[in-house]
This record gives sequence, C-alpha cells and structure tokens, in this order.
Amino acid sequence: MFATDVKLRAAADRIYYPDVILACGKAAQVELIVEEPSLIVEVTSPSTRATDRREKLDAYRRIPSLRLYLIVDQRRRHVFVYRRNVVAEWLRDEMHGEGEIPIPTLETELKMDHIYDDVPLPPLAVGEGEEWEDYADEEDEDRP
Repeated sequence: MFATDVKLRAAADRIYYPDVILACGKAAQVELIVEEPSLIVEVTSPSTRATDRREKLDAYRRIPSLRLYLIVDQRRRHVFVYRRNVVAEWLRDEMHGEGEIPIPTLETELKMDHIYDDVPLPPLAVGEGEEWEDYADEEDEDRP
C-alpha cells in the first residue's frame, strides 16, 4: 500500500498521483510507478472534485486490475464507492455518515468512523456547498 508521492500509470500517456494506492502486482522500482492497482483512494476538495469524479474516474475504470475506487469528501462524511463486479461492470454506491465499505482485496471492511477519525468536520447545520469558515465566523459573533 502506498500513500504519497507514488505515480500511477493510468494509460501510456497518463500519470496520476492518487492519495492512496493498494497494488498487489508489481511496481517499477526506479520511480515507483504502479501499473496494476486493485484499490485507489482520492480525497477530494472543492478544487479537485470535478477531476476526481470525471477525468480520473474515466481513466481509472480502464485499468484492468482495478477493483475499487473511493472518492472521499474531506468536508463531509461522504464517500463515493465505485466497484467492479465479477462480470467487469462498474457499480456506484454512496456512503453517508456511518457504515462500512467492503474491501474484498483485503478481505476486510473500512469503517466510515476510521476514515474520518480526527478529521474536523462542519456542524450538521452547514449545508452542502456552504463555506464552513463563514458559518464559524457567524457562530463566533453570537458568542458572548
């Protein structure tokens, strides 16, 4: 498993740097380039959301070894789960709040609580797309 500064060759002319890669195959040792990942995790932000959900999703789905692609929202307990089934079809699911994400390659499950452990998240009153910082400033103004 790799967590930073590892290249993923998604195509002959396309290299990405996912946040987490699980590879059961080989990795080129010179520059540590993974070509056969089984799991990819991207932690998304407002500036990377479109790329993670469109460009990278399209590129990653073409990797024959890939079984699971997770897009983890850094501001909400929300994970998009893209899973390749036994007939090579891609299925999409979403996890919100609580629950567990099956990781078949490792024969385990990843709990939402573990993903978001020690991650400061906005209060539930902050709506999707609202700036948390703006809300925090308003809260401070209300304090005596």
